[in-house]
Amino acid sequence: MAHTTKCAAPEGNRGRDEWMTVIEMQEYMGASQSKAYDLIWSGEIDSYRLGRK
Repeated sequence: MAHTTKCAAPEGNRGRDEWMTVIEMQEYMGASQSKAYDLIWSGEIDSYRLGRK
């Protein structure tokens, strides 16, 4: 199930959408998948689930 995360856009994307998938956020931050989800689950990064339950 995909999550999308709202975070600051990378420098090259200023003015474009500020929504990223967890995978995009993980790659941008250079973080592991578990660290990315930990940040979401702790509330440090806002996230929204799209699609099915």
